[in-house]
Amino acid sequence: MGIVRRLVTTSAMLALGLGSFLSVAASPAQAAALPGCVSIYGHTDSESVLVVNNCTTSQRVKVIVENWNDSSCRTLAPGQSWRHTWYFIGDFDGVVSC
Repeated sequence: MGIVRRLVTTSAMLALGLGSFLSVAASPAQAAALPGCVSIYGHTDSESVLVVNNCTTSQRVKVIVENWNDSSCRTLAPGQSWRHTWYFIGDFDGVVSC
């Protein structure tokens, strides 16, 4: 009986520890919003998006693509633009600060 109780207690502690670990990961909804001076051009039928930094400071941006790989985090200088392209499988899901 003591062995079963110990196994149950150990399993519960492991599950709680794992749950705490997994809850630390940030979801796309928790990602930082872009400032209003960053413009995004593209549409849902496109496989690319153009990000333009109209800010007076450099901005770090990342394109989120559903069902495909997200872009890496890119630094755009003031006035700089960058086009991110993906394959037809993915769907545009937003641009976030990173």
